Amino acid sequence: MATDFGIKATTEPGYYFVSYNTEDSERIAEICRELVSEGLPIWYDDGIPHDSFWEGILAERINNCEEAIFFITKGIFEKGRTRKLTDIYTYREYNLARIYEKKTLIVFLDEINPKEDVKHDLMGWWQEIDPSIRQGLIEYDNDPIKIKRDILKALGFNVNNKYSINDDIKYPVFNSVTDHPIFGDEREFIHIRKCGDKDWKREIELEAGKQYEVEVFFRNDGNPEYNSSKHHNSTVAFLTRVSIDVPSYMSSNSNLATELTARIMWDPYRQKRKDSIALLNNSKKPLKLHYVVGQAKIINKWKANNRILASSLFNYSGTLIGLNELQGVIPAGDDYSGYIRFYIDVERDIDDESIEMIRQASLNGKDWNENNICAKVGECISLRTIIKNSATENLAGALYTEQIQDKLYINNGMKIYSNVFKNGYEINRNSFMDKGIEVGILSGGIIQITDMVKIGKEYHIGERVNLDCSLSFGNYSISKSLVLEIIE
Repeated sequence: MATDFGIKATTEPGYYFVSYNTEDSERIAEICRELVSEGLPIWYDDGIPHDSFWEGILAERINNCEEAIFFITKGIFEKGRTRKLTDIYTYREYNLARIYEKKTLIVFLDEINPKEDVKHDLMGWWQEIDPSIRQGLIEYDNDPIKIKRDILKALGFNVNNKYSINDDIKYPVFNSVTDHPIFGDEREFIHIRKCGDKDWKREIELEAGKQYEVEVFFRNDGNPEYNSSKHHNSTVAFLTRVSIDVPSYMSSNSNLATELTARIMWDPYRQKRKDSIALLNNSKKPLKLHYVVGQAKIINKWKANNRILASSLFNYSGTLIGLNELQGVIPAGDDYSGYIRFYIDVERDIDDESIEMIRQASLNGKDWNENNICAKVGECISLRTIIKNSATENLAGALYTEQIQDKLYINNGMKIYSNVFKNGYEINRNSFMDKGIEVGILSGGIIQITDMVKIGKEYHIGERVNLDCSLSFGNYSISKSLVLEIIE
C-alpha cells in the first residue's frame, strides 16, 4: 500500500529498496528521512498508479535495486494472524529479493518472540531472518539517528561523506575529498579576503568601510568514469544549486564569531547538501554587511564562465549552476569543478558612538544649557537638537520626535538646518507632534532642529518640566532629556 514518507522515492541507478509494514510507516518514515538526508537513495511505494500492474512494478524495483532493506516489526506478524500469507507484503518482497539474488539487510525494530508472535505459516520465513541465526541489525531502542548510522555502516555507505582522492565513488557527492593534490581538504570550500589582499582566509577580522571578496569552490567527487551513459550517468549531479547566507549585522563582540555559510545542494529527491563556513570577527564597532548586487559570478572552464548569477544565490533555495548553461548539471571530476565569487560591503552600523544627539535650551539664543534651564512664566525658551552622524553610511528615514507639553506654547515654527537646508526648512509642527518627522543625515553630516516655546501661565513656581526628544532608526533608538524648572 502506498505511503507518503515526505520524501521522493527514486529509481535512479544505485537506489536501495525499502520494505516495511504499512501500519508501522510513521516510525519507518522518520528513519528513511534520516537516511535520505545523508544521501542514501531509496525507493519505497510512494504511489504506484492504481491502473498499473503493481506486482510487476514491485518485482522490477527489487530486481534493479542495489540492495533491499527490510524493517521487521511485530506488526508484520500480528497481520499474519488474521490474513493469508500472500497478503503479507514484506514476506512476498523478501521472496522476490531471494529470486533476484539481491543482498538484503534485515533491521529488527521490535523484539519478536517466535513462540508467541510468529504464526506457523510464517515460521519458515522467521527461521531465515532469525537474528540469533542470521546477522542483522538489532534496533529495539528505535532511535532514528542511531538506526541511520548503523544502516549506513552496514551498507558500507560513507556516513561522514569524507573521502580520499583514490576512492571509487559511484554516485555524485560534492566537496568531500580530504586529500586533493591541489585543493587539499575540499570540505573547507568557502574563503574570504579583503579586496586587494592576496591570501584567502577561513577566518577574518572585518573593518568598516572595506569591501571583501568571497570564493566558494565546488567539485563533484564522483569517479569520472561513471559520468558516461554506459554507467547510466551515475555520478552526474542534477539540479545542483549553491546558496549563501550572508549575515546582515555583526555586534562588537570580540569573543563571538559570525558565520558566513555556503551550501551546495544537488538531487533534491535525495535531499543532498554540503555546508561550509567562514568565520567573521568584529572587535570594534557594530557592522552592517550586504552583498554587492549583480556581481556574483560562476568561474569555470566552460561557456558559463563569468556568467552573472541570480540574486536567489543569497536565499536558502539558492541558484542553479552549470557548465555551458546554468541548469544544475555537474558531472564528476576536476574538469567540471569551479568557483562562485561575489563581494560583501561592510559598513559601520548605527550605535550610540556613531550617532551623537545633543539637546539644548537657551533664554537668549546664545548661552546654551544641556542639563537643565530655569525660566519664569511668560518667558520664551529657544530649543535645539543637534544630531551628528559619524557612521560610514547615510542615515535615511530616521524618525525624530519631541514630547512638549501643551502648556508650552509655540512661539516660532520649527526648522531643520543641514548640509542641504542651510537656511532652514520649516516643519509643520502639528503633524510633527503627532507622528514625528523623518530626517536624513549624510555620513559625516550634522543636522540641527530648532524651536521656540513660551511658558504658559498654567505653570506654578517650582514645577519641573521634561523637554524630551528621541531618534529611532530600525532597531536603534536614542533619547535625550532636558529639564525646565519654573522660577519666581
